[in-house]
Amino acid sequence: MLSFSKLLGYASSTQVAKAQISIDSGATWQDVWTQAGNGGSGDAAYSTVNVSLAAFAGQNIQLRFAYLFQGGQYFPQTSTGVGLYLDNIAVSSASQLSNPVTTSIPSGTSFQFNPTSMISYLLQVRGHINSRVLNWGPALIVTVGAALPNLQVVSSPTIVGTQVQMDFTVANYRTGMTFQLWKATDPTGTWTQDTSATNQTLTANSKFRFTTSTGGASMLYYRVKASF
Repeated sequence: MLSFSKLLGYASSTQVAKAQISIDSGATWQDVWTQAGNGGSGDAAYSTVNVSLAAFAGQNIQLRFAYLFQGGQYFPQTSTGVGLYLDNIAVSSASQLSNPVTTSIPSGTSFQFNPTSMISYLLQVRGHINSRVLNWGPALIVTVGAALPNLQVVSSPTIVGTQVQMDFTVANYRTGMTFQLWKATDPTGTWTQDTSATNQTLTANSKFRFTTSTGGASMLYYRVKASF
C-alpha cells in the first residue's frame, strides 16, 4: 500500500499530479494515482491518499511522483498555495531492496548462488537476446538461516618427495560436507579435480589435510572446494 498526504493548490486542468510505478527499472512508467488542477485555488487542506499496490506483489518496482504540464494555460508562480505539496509518504507491507548486484552468465540457463551474509536475498533473472534485454522475471526470496561454511588454507603446502600435503580449516562446518582438491598449472587457466587426492581429518569438523602426488610437475596451483 502506498499512502501519502497531498495538497494540489492553484493549478490548471493541464497541470496534473501523478504517482507512478515502474516495473522495468525506470524504462516505462504507469500511473497509479492522478489529479488535475481545477483552474482555481484547488484543495483547501491536505488529504490522505491510499493506493493499493497489490497488482505489483512479488515484483521489483520503483515509485515516483510527477507534476506534469500538458499544454495550454498554467500557474507558473512559486508562491505559497500554488502547485503540488506532498507529505507523509509511506509504503507498507513491502521490502526495500538495497545493494543490487547484477551478474552475467556467459552461457547456459542456470547459475550457482553463493550468499555471503545471513540475510534475505531477492533473486531475479532476465533474458539477453543479442542486443535486446528482456524484463526481469518473477522474484524469488531466499533467506539464509545459518552462517555459511568458510574454508581457509592454514599455510603453504608441504612437499615431501613427490607428495604434497595441504592443511585447511572449516568454520561453521555442516554435517555431510565433502571436499575436493582442484589443481591447475596456471591460476587463470583450466582447473581439474585431483581425484587421486586423499583427505584426512585432523580435528573433527574443523581441520583437515589433503595429500596428493605432484606428478612430477615443477609448479602447480591448488584450491579446495566444499559441497554441502
